Amino acid sequence: MGFFGKDRTGTVETVTTGRRFIWHIPDIEGKRFNTVLDSALVNSFQGVEFHFHLIIGLRGDIGFYVHHKRERIPKYSFFFAVGGANTERAGRGTVAAYKSVMRQHTAHTIPVDTERCGHWNVCNMDDLKQQQPEGGDGSLDIVFTFDNDVLAASPIPGEDGAKSFTWVLPSPTARCLTPFTSHSFTFNGVYYVIRIDKKAGVSDANGDDIYSAFVFSRTGLVPPHDVQLSDQRDGAVLLSLPRTEDMSTQLMTIPAALFEREAVKFTVTMHRGGNPLDVLNAPPAELEDKKEVAALAEDDKKAKKYGIAMDDL
Repeated sequence: MGFFGKDRTGTVETVTTGRRFIWHIPDIEGKRFNTVLDSALVNSFQGVEFHFHLIIGLRGDIGFYVHHKRERIPKYSFFFAVGGANTERAGRGTVAAYKSVMRQHTAHTIPVDTERCGHWNVCNMDDLKQQQPEGGDGSLDIVFTFDNDVLAASPIPGEDGAKSFTWVLPSPTARCLTPFTSHSFTFNGVYYVIRIDKKAGVSDANGDDIYSAFVFSRTGLVPPHDVQLSDQRDGAVLLSLPRTEDMSTQLMTIPAALFEREAVKFTVTMHRGGNPLDVLNAPPAELEDKKEVAALAEDDKKAKKYGIAMDDL
């Protein structure tokens, strides 16, 4: 029994000081439907107290959200792993430590005026049962990370309206990349992200050692752009894609070996072009109207705001 009579389920382990945490929930399949599980309280790398909630709906649908005791929640990612970890095989909180890992979710665009942010339909209880490996212990680990990637934007001198977006990803092999998403950014009034993904099934994160990277928007339209992958340390160009001339996205195929370095940098340069009507018809990216990337839902009884993250933009 926790403070004020609140039950705390399982244990929360801090793996990387203030950034990576594992919420271990025993016997997840035995939990009742139409219930909310609360984790213990922990402190982030910013010294802010927070905890997790797992929501199990009437039909077994599962949502997950973080309650951060201060507004401006940092960007975070999380994935579900079932069946228990093998720490002799790999480090705690890594994908390789688990036999069964579900696809990762990232809260890349969080409303600044909320202390709560969640993904409401992560999976279903049936998914957790199907993912349970042979000999598994029936537990669920939620591996949660406050991300340390950095995204920056700068105008291109001499080219009106063009912008360059750089995304620096430290220690790529030490994180789940199935998928992994940058902070969101805007161009011509539309939200975009850069996303890394891997050939894998819908529910599990295991696949071939070939990754892909691409610029993504919920509109399905991407202005003319070029993409470059480089080594952050020495600037060596590893891969590049030339500028497109239409409003389509392009896929960069990346062998896993290229991520075996201290940090990588993606550089996406966006140019004005394509059909201007496509841009005019795209949803606006006003901070108070983030319907294409996130929504604010208010609990009328408690006057609390919840950021609902939409991982697919």
